[in-house]
Amino acid sequence: MNNSPGPHRELISLKNAAIFGVALIIGSILYLLTNQTMEINIKFFDFIVPLVGFLSFSCLVYAAKRSRIYGKRVYLAWLFIAFSILLYVIGDTIWAFMEVVLHVQPFPSAADIFYLLYYLFFIMGLFLMFRSLDSPENIYKTILDASIVVVSAIWIFWNTLSVFIIAQGTTSAFSLYLFYIIRDFVIFMLLINLALKQVNKWDKNPIIILTAALLVQLITDLVITYQFSSGIYMSGQFTEIGWLSCYVLIGLAGILQGNIAGVDTDKLAIEMKPVKHVIFSFPVIWIALVIFMLIWGYNNVSPSNFMVIEIKVLLFFLLLMIRRVISVNENWQFYWKVKDRKV
Repeated sequence: MNNSPGPHRELISLKNAAIFGVALIIGSILYLLTNQTMEINIKFFDFIVPLVGFLSFSCLVYAAKRSRIYGKRVYLAWLFIAFSILLYVIGDTIWAFMEVVLHVQPFPSAADIFYLLYYLFFIMGLFLMFRSLDSPENIYKTILDASIVVVSAIWIFWNTLSVFIIAQGTTSAFSLYLFYIIRDFVIFMLLINLALKQVNKWDKNPIIILTAALLVQLITDLVITYQFSSGIYMSGQFTEIGWLSCYVLIGLAGILQGNIAGVDTDKLAIEMKPVKHVIFSFPVIWIALVIFMLIWGYNNVSPSNFMVIEIKVLLFFLLLMIRRVISVNENWQFYWKVKDRKV
């Protein structure tokens, strides 16, 4: 066993971090159950959530630095994700300052600028994890893959939930909440695709934990959107546990990535498997989505608006066909390369 303090040593205990995170979440739940003073609850979570978020950012920086062993692309991918979390923490800090110090409504506010920038840098980090963007072909495939997920997210949530915008008469604020739901769904689907790829065991688990974190964030945003549309949303409630849990899971993903990044590169190379995209090259899921949109539109919109749904479905189906043609072409190229080598 190598006990030297070299680069392969784990610097942060994942077990201790997990215990701390679980204790923090349970303690926060007990605090909410025992303290019914809303003003104090708001101050408590406006302090603790950004603090835990900054700790999560530090864990992701740790992951990025230790991931240099995999090359510049993986290092930059985790660095972009770390920076995205820092932007989110800045947004939370601005939110807390406006809510606790200025006593003004923090939504919508300047904090949303950082929440939107978070999305941009997180996506950039995920794109770097998917594939190297050093060739025009990879760039085109990445843009097309992202377009399929983004378009599907917009159609699922915007078309089905936009009725609340009209009903509530709060177009700008509620539209922003819908954008956050779409943002969460896009990142969540990209993470699922990344987790299902045929990758080695060393980098799969951190992605799974990140996926769980984004699922928590998506559920939390859905609950808040429902509360907001019903006029019952207030800070300092149990939805704050969602943000806290999300930050804890992201921090654990960073620690795990940093710890396993010390694996011997020779061993890593042996256990690497070919990269294969599962969701984007498996059209059944997306065809089911097209059918869902047609059924939903037929039962919920007027005939004139249903024509718009049909046009959207046609464009979406065209994107799927283009992506499928690219996948088939890649498979044939791989087949001929293997055949040529055997000959």
